[in-house]
Amino acid sequence: MKKIPISRWLTLFVLFAFLFNACSTSTQKATATEIGTPRLTSNIDQIISPGDIKDFLVEKIGVSAFGGKVFCAYQIMGTEQDSQMTKIYLWVLLQEYYITQHSLEEGTGISEPVAIFVKMQNGKYQIFDYKDAGDGYQYLTQNFPPSILPLINLPTDEYNQRSASLSNETRNEAETYFGVH
Repeated sequence: MKKIPISRWLTLFVLFAFLFNACSTSTQKATATEIGTPRLTSNIDQIISPGDIKDFLVEKIGVSAFGGKVFCAYQIMGTEQDSQMTKIYLWVLLQEYYITQHSLEEGTGISEPVAIFVKMQNGKYQIFDYKDAGDGYQYLTQNFPPSILPLINLPTDEYNQRSASLSNETRNEAETYFGVH
């Protein structure tokens, strides 16, 4: 069972309650392309490596309350680019794993939308800032464009598929890291 601090649970509960109410009238499945968000997902690896994204998120957001190691998986929901920076909108899972009696255990986990901001610095693209879900719907709508909100508030089946996929990815990385299967 994932152990998430109560403050995160409350924030996520309020966030999803507001999102559900705000988006419940829409029954269309939306993708970033369909809703008008410029997409650079095929070029993201040329801008910043997945490893750099994961390392940044683990350092800034990850929690290791049980003394384990935090692993990160994400799904890109969309991107925006202007002349100054690239904004990458992600759904992120940060999951702590540790070993107890030769068994892989889950510690603290965080699953939330995150926007990372990337710009050229010293001849290299670098992440210089981020915004997470914050405290409630108003904060979310201030930091994520309206086109991304339907991708945050997916229908239950799609949300569960995304969660399972990200969870499998972090678990596989943890099993490899700790040498257990």
